[in-house]
Amino acid sequence: MLLSNLFALDLTLISSLPLSGFNKGVGQRIKNGANLYFDDYNAKNVNKINFVVYDDASNQDKFKHNILTHISGASAVFMPVDTVDIRQIVPEILSNKLVVFSPVSGANFLDFKVFECVINTRATFEFEMESLVDYFYTKNLKKISLVYQSGEHGEEAYNSLAQALDKRGLKIYSSISYKKNSNVTEPILENIVQEDSDVVIFALLNDTAVDIVSKLEDFNVGSKFVFLGDADLTNLKKPWRVFISTFTPSFNNSKNLANLYKKLAMQKNLKPNELSYAAFLNAFLISKVFEETKFNAHSKKNFINKAKKVIDKYKFFNTNYIIKFDENTSGKIVYQRTKP
Repeated sequence: MLLSNLFALDLTLISSLPLSGFNKGVGQRIKNGANLYFDDYNAKNVNKINFVVYDDASNQDKFKHNILTHISGASAVFMPVDTVDIRQIVPEILSNKLVVFSPVSGANFLDFKVFECVINTRATFEFEMESLVDYFYTKNLKKISLVYQSGEHGEEAYNSLAQALDKRGLKIYSSISYKKNSNVTEPILENIVQEDSDVVIFALLNDTAVDIVSKLEDFNVGSKFVFLGDADLTNLKKPWRVFISTFTPSFNNSKNLANLYKKLAMQKNLKPNELSYAAFLNAFLISKVFEETKFNAHSKKNFINKAKKVIDKYKFFNTNYIIKFDENTSGKIVYQRTKP
């Protein structure tokens, strides 16, 4: 497929998400959030963006199969969840002259400078871990531990946390890795109970992290827990121990789109825990990138430049917010830091 085909009147944006299995909530929220915007966009515009999602049930082989099997009929690829094998398949995607949108991961290797035509709207783990350590260090909470997904994605989170702590003369207090899709959490529970850290950061899919924390509520653990990215806390009995680190702006900081988001969610009868506002905003950015290129880019360089301009213009994901929750799962921003 030639790059010029990317901007046909009808674009097909493909993705592979966990729509079944243990992490199905993550995939469903992203799918619903993106479709909420794309459905409205398609109803109002001549040029259409068709968002086609394949279910991988968090299985790495299915993920690769879904993407590589369908890239020949795609205009672009949207890969917001599975970063374990992205490095392996991105070269093949790019050999098909396709653009990759990967807006959720903080992995540094998903960057303009590393992979041409990979568009990542989210800041790196390095920036995020520095924010988290800065906040908790000022609260005299220095025993900071990490639960991370095995593989390159988790290793980058680990190295970024170690670097932020080292600046302050500290080391990672305790760490343990989680094999993706294994559902084996007992060793993690034992590690957290035994170590009694001040803070435990979870660098893995948040449905898994929430499940681990819900099981810890039966133990006498005084740790505070940090999730990277939005999470559904409705089933937690003690949400006041939870912090969320997110780059998704508040409704007040993206008012017009927030009003549209709430209006469309109401029309579709979708609850907040069934949607991802980050996916909705990324769908908006994708539409604006296509519009900036008039659905007809002549070169990768032009497309990349237009994408950068759109991301810089809206700055949706430039600020890292740390949100603390109370017993009613109401969140309050306690720290924020913006990329220079």
